[in-house]
Amino acid sequence: MAAANGSLDIFIRLSRAYSVGTNSAGALVIAGVGLDTNNPARTRAFLMTVAPPLALIAFPPTVSVSGSYPAGFTFSFLSLANANITNYLERKSSLTLSGGWTTITSSPSMGTIANLSDPNPIDQQCFYRIRIQ
Repeated sequence: MAAANGSLDIFIRLSRAYSVGTNSAGALVIAGVGLDTNNPARTRAFLMTVAPPLALIAFPPTVSVSGSYPAGFTFSFLSLANANITNYLERKSSLTLSGGWTTITSSPSMGTIANLSDPNPIDQQCFYRIRIQ
């Protein structure tokens, strides 16, 4: 969302938002952690206000899931119409803090129905997320 609105400022990547809300003016307020544009990049806390008008975003997107284990799953949703944004399908075997999310596939955001598939689920039970960056 920040990339779509040109609000990244000194950050090359915002990695985690810890709090998202709106202020009294209706602007989106986001607090979290990100990497700055230094070389090498450093982790920094951020507090960002994205003032209206925001890019049109149907948030959260409605996601349809089809398929089964072990044949695979497809996640479908209406993506944003912004070529600077990429949709990522990621999975994790447990929601513990250790270990990161594994990217399965990605697609550019074209304002159409995005279909992100995991053709080889790792287990009968795993967790998926769609990251929009």
